[in-house]
Amino acid sequence: MARAGRKTLDCDVMVTSVARAYVGIPADLGLSLSSKSLVSGLLSTEGDQGFIAVDASVVDAVTSLRTTGVLPRSEAVDEDVEKTATSIQAALMRPFLTLFLVSWAVAASSARGRKDPGTGDLITGYSIGNPVSIARTLLLAMPPGEMIRFTIVVELGGRVAGEVLVAFPVRRIEPAASSP
Repeated sequence: MARAGRKTLDCDVMVTSVARAYVGIPADLGLSLSSKSLVSGLLSTEGDQGFIAVDASVVDAVTSLRTTGVLPRSEAVDEDVEKTATSIQAALMRPFLTLFLVSWAVAASSARGRKDPGTGDLITGYSIGNPVSIARTLLLAMPPGEMIRFTIVVELGGRVAGEVLVAFPVRRIEPAASSP
C-alpha cells in the first residue's frame, strides 16, 4: 500500500491494521459492502472472481490527490452519507488499486518463512474490473464457495483514514483433488 501511495499519489499511505476472515458464500459479504463508495470485481486469468471495495473517504482522498495534488482535510469527508463513486473517480482510483494488488502479490509471493505460504498464490494474477453500482448484483454473480476477506485500514498522509476490503476465493489455494 505504501509503494502504491508513493508511486501513484506522491503521498504516504500507511496500513494501520489488517484483518483476515473466512466467509461461507459471497452473498454473505453484502452488508460489508453496503457502506463502500467504490466496489469493483476482480478477475483472474484463470477466471476466479473476487472483489475490492473502498470507503468514500479513501476514494475522495485519492481523487483529490490525483486531480489537485492536495489531500483534503479529514473532516471534509462526510462518512455518514452513502454514495457511489463516479466513473471518473473509479478511473482515478484504478492505478492506485492496481499497483497495490500487484505489489501485495509480489511481496506475499517473495516472503520467506511465512506462516501462511498460500497468500501469495491466493492474491496473484487479478485485475480490477469495472465498478458496479449495486454490490449485491456483483456478489450474486460470483460462483459459490468460501472466500477470504481482508479488511485493510489505511491512513493517507496522516490525515485521512479509511477502509479497503478485498476478497478472494479460497479454492485458489486449496490443492487440486487427485483423480483415482
